[in-house]
Amino acid sequence: MSPSVSIKDITIKNINGKTVLGPVTSLTHKNCEQLERFFKNLLAKGVVDIVIDMKSVPLLDSCALELLVEMQKQLKKKGRDLIISDMNDVCTDILVCVKLINEFKVVTTKKAR
Repeated sequence: MSPSVSIKDITIKNINGKTVLGPVTSLTHKNCEQLERFFKNLLAKGVVDIVIDMKSVPLLDSCALELLVEMQKQLKKKGRDLIISDMNDVCTDILVCVKLINEFKVVTTKKAR
């Protein structure tokens, strides 16, 4: 594992060959552009094994949902899935309510249990 890099509200780590983006606050219209820039930059570099670590994200708004769907579409074109890890109950309920929970590969790590 390489050291993590923290840029404003998102940490970036490389774990087992996957790039893990870890927002450290709610994902809303106020910070979605930052996550989108990181994602586009990774795609431009050919990085397609991407995980969004949600353990520090208390809430998602509609802008964040739209971005996650777009990220999934872009990765699907490259034969990959966006992996979302360690969502809290509120974020999970939001994805269930808007019928997006099955659009992503959702995992829970041992550390989050």
